[in-house]
Amino acid sequence: MTTRAAILEGARACLGAKYAHRGRSVHACDCVGLIALASGQAKTAADRTDYRLDRVKAGDLRASLLAAGFALIDNEAAVAGDLVSISPLARGVESHAGILSERGWIHVTEDTGRVVETAFDEKWRRLWHSSYRFPGVSDGN
Repeated sequence: MTTRAAILEGARACLGAKYAHRGRSVHACDCVGLIALASGQAKTAADRTDYRLDRVKAGDLRASLLAAGFALIDNEAAVAGDLVSISPLARGVESHAGILSERGWIHVTEDTGRVVETAFDEKWRRLWHSSYRFPGVSDGN
């Protein structure tokens, strides 16, 4: 069983890590790597690294998360320690993810260049696509 506090601790251990496509270390990662590191799934069978930035298709991220044991939840039910996916592309494809925190959310993009904890403000809320509960985390922890 995992707790939200442990997930946030794992994500915060990556703060400042440089952005690296398909990266899986506390020194360099991408958004999927951050999720894998926070959940303890990095470099396991549940962690995929065969994705390409230029070919993100509808359903890819969702299918990978569900296959890894993440549970799709209502956005209104999402709390600190849950995963949120973002759809910055006009076609509504989930192509970015991060972890909600008490202060906003923890994520990394090419634009930020490193893992940051920033406000989950109106800009991001407009792009919010879906929310997921990490495997092994129940509503009570």
